Amino acid sequence: MPTDGDDGNRKEKHGWIRPANFIVGIFTLIALGVYTLYTREQVEQSKRANMIAQAALVEANRPYVVWSGFHITRIINPVTKIGDWRIGTEAQNVGNTPASNVIYYPCDPIILEGEASPNIECKRSEATQGGSVIGPRQTSSAIGAPIKDDVILAVQAATKSLYIAGYFIYEDSEQFSGSVYPKRLTKYCNLVLVSNDNTPFEIGTGRRLNVTPFGCGIADWSCTDAGCKTIPPEGQQ
Repeated sequence: MPTDGDDGNRKEKHGWIRPANFIVGIFTLIALGVYTLYTREQVEQSKRANMIAQAALVEANRPYVVWSGFHITRIINPVTKIGDWRIGTEAQNVGNTPASNVIYYPCDPIILEGEASPNIECKRSEATQGGSVIGPRQTSSAIGAPIKDDVILAVQAATKSLYIAGYFIYEDSEQFSGSVYPKRLTKYCNLVLVSNDNTPFEIGTGRRLNVTPFGCGIADWSCTDAGCKTIPPEGQQ
């Protein structure tokens, strides 16, 4: 039969047990909260890692269209019999997937006196060209705006400077995304140097126009995608 002393002991024991349970419960909640935060952070890190891996996959397999050279033609007017030179551009896809809907936007030739540096304002009198697909490691070309013979001879004599600039816009293929990626952009600008060696340009002959490109040194006209400070309207996302 319990005595009064036993009741006191029981109360004393219960008095110790209740605070202990409370403290254990608090630590349990803290541990659960920490575990939840840790788990959530692990999930977020996993998501970020997946996004980085996906972006890396896209970048590794994306098309990458770059300016690769001049495309030079001479077009004779059938009526006047007068010919103009056209210094267009060649573009190469150095990426690993096809570039879709590649459109060329050639600027009018920039002709300056002497060796002046250009302040490029892209005026276009020629229609856009392209809309085609360039496969990996393949090249495509576009015709440039007309250039008169006297300009070519002045450039050859170093009394004028001739700059060819423009840009092309294209899209990724649907191979990896299931839908077309936003528009991509490549801008280019080159000073045209006309050969004055043993095979110079001669008006009225079928001789080839020997030219050499030399970068115009303007960062915003030698750039791709987000690396271009000025995005033309056609390249806006």
